[in-house]
Amino acid sequence: MSNRGKQQKQLYVCTYCKQGFFYSEVEGKSKICRNCLQNTLKLQKRRTILVCPTCHRYYDSSDIINLDIPREKRPVFELGKLLCSKDKTPLLIRELKEDIQQLNQQLYGKFKHEKESEISAERQFLEKLKQLRSEEDVERDKESVKPVAPIEEGVPAPSEYFSRKSTWPSGEKLNTPHADEFWKYYFIDRQIYDPSNYLGDEKKVLKIKGLLDEINLYLFNPDKLNPGLPVVDHLENGKIFYVGDTHGSIFDLDQCIKFFVSEIEQSLKEGYHVLIVFLGDYVDRHEMDIHNLLYLFSFALQFPQNVRLLRGNHEEVTINMQYGFWSNINRYLPNSYLFNDFEYTFINLPLIHVVRTPEKAVMALHGGIPFYPKEYEIIPKIPRIVDGTVLLKPSFSTVEEMDVLSKQILWGDPEEELPPNVYYLPSRRGVGYSFGKEIFMKFLDINNIDRVVRSHEVFIDGHKEYFDDKMFSIFSSSSYGKRDIDAKILEIDLRRPWVQNWKLYTILTDL
Repeated sequence: MSNRGKQQKQLYVCTYCKQGFFYSEVEGKSKICRNCLQNTLKLQKRRTILVCPTCHRYYDSSDIINLDIPREKRPVFELGKLLCSKDKTPLLIRELKEDIQQLNQQLYGKFKHEKESEISAERQFLEKLKQLRSEEDVERDKESVKPVAPIEEGVPAPSEYFSRKSTWPSGEKLNTPHADEFWKYYFIDRQIYDPSNYLGDEKKVLKIKGLLDEINLYLFNPDKLNPGLPVVDHLENGKIFYVGDTHGSIFDLDQCIKFFVSEIEQSLKEGYHVLIVFLGDYVDRHEMDIHNLLYLFSFALQFPQNVRLLRGNHEEVTINMQYGFWSNINRYLPNSYLFNDFEYTFINLPLIHVVRTPEKAVMALHGGIPFYPKEYEIIPKIPRIVDGTVLLKPSFSTVEEMDVLSKQILWGDPEEELPPNVYYLPSRRGVGYSFGKEIFMKFLDINNIDRVVRSHEVFIDGHKEYFDDKMFSIFSSSSYGKRDIDAKILEIDLRRPWVQNWKLYTILTDL
C-alpha cells in the first residue's frame, strides 16, 4: 500500500459487532462495519417491525440508525443480534407487509390485551367520547351544513359565520380564575422550571380541570366555534404571527409569549391589531409537555382576541399514547382521568385559520392542503374549504374516525420533487399524502388564498419555503430529540407591501 493509501485508511472498531475494520475517513464516520451496515440497510429496505417478546416494545427498522431518535430508544447490536434497548432481549423481526396504520392497531391491540389494567382509564375515555359524540351528533344534525362527501359538496355555511370579525369573545374580561392563576404562576412569578408543581396533588388536579373547562367554555364552545369550519379573521392592517410545533418546549414558548405580550401592548398604543396563530403539536416528545400546554392555554385566555389555537396531528389519542403525553399524565397525574379531559379539548380544536384583508388572504393549518384522491397521475378534485362549502369532520379522538380531508390537513406534506406526471403520493407517515405544486396552486385558486402557513416538519434552520414562497413551513421547538434546532416564528406585517411583508424570527436569539 502506498503512503497515500495508508494515510487515507484508518482503523475503526464497529459500534455494533466490536470488530476492527479499515475504512477511509469519510466511510468511517458512521463507525459501522460493512457487514453490520449491509444488514441494517437490508432491514430498512424490507421495512420491518422489530418486537421485543418480553416488554412488547416495538421498533421500526428505520429506528436502528435514525439519528432523530435518541440512542437509548433505538435497538442495539450485540455480536450481530438486535436487542431491545430496555431489557436486552433479542428482538423478533416482523415484515411490514400491511399498512402501517393497521399494524399499529394490531400491536396496540396486543398491548391492550396483555396490559389490561394499565389502560383502563383509556377505555373509559373512549366510552366518554362516544357519549359526548352522540350528544354532539344530535346538535350537528340541526345545522344547515352537510358533512363532507367525496362526490357532492355540502350546502354552504351561513354567511354570517364568516362576516363577523372574530369567533372569540370580546369586550369585558372573561371570568377565568383558573387561567389567571396559571398565568400568574408561569408568566408573572416565572415558575416554569419545576415539573412537579401543579402535578400529582388532587387539589391541583381540580385546578387543571377548571382550566380545561374555561378553555372549552370560552374558546372552543360549539355555539361560537365549529371545528369543521375555518376560523376567519378580517384585518385591514396589523401583524400576524405564526408559531409551529412546540412539542413541550416550554422555554421556547416562554420566549414567544414574552415577545407577544410586548407586541400586543405596542399594538394597543399604536392602534393596530395583533393575531398569534399556533399551528398545533403542543404535546409529546418532551417531559414538560403538560406544562407547555397549560401555559399556552392560560395565555390564550388572557388574550382571547389575539390568540388562535389549531389542532396538530399530535393532538390525537393514538399518537399521544406512543410519544409521551400519555406517559407523562400517568407519571405526574395518576388516577386523575385528566387524559380524558385533555383529549376532549383536543377534538374541539379547529383545523384551519384564515386571515382576510381587503385584497389578500392567508390560510394556516398544521400539515397539508386537502383534496379528493383518485389516481396518482391525475390532478384530483379540490374542495372549497375556506368559504364553508365543505364541512370537515375532525371532532374525533382517533385518526381512523376522521374524514379523508381532515387526515390530510393534519398529516399531509408538500413535496417539490415528484416523479414526472405524478401529482401526489401516499405519505411516508402512513396517513395522508405528499402533494406537488400543481395541486397546491389549484387549491389556492379555488379557495381564493394567496399564502399558506403550516408546520409539521422538522428543519435544522427552523423553516422552509415551498412553491415560489407561496407556502411557509415553520418549526418552533429548539430542542427536538438530540438535535439543536434554530427554531423560528413567522411574522406577516399587513402594513407593508405584500411582496415583502414577511419576516422570520429565531426564538432563542431574536426574541
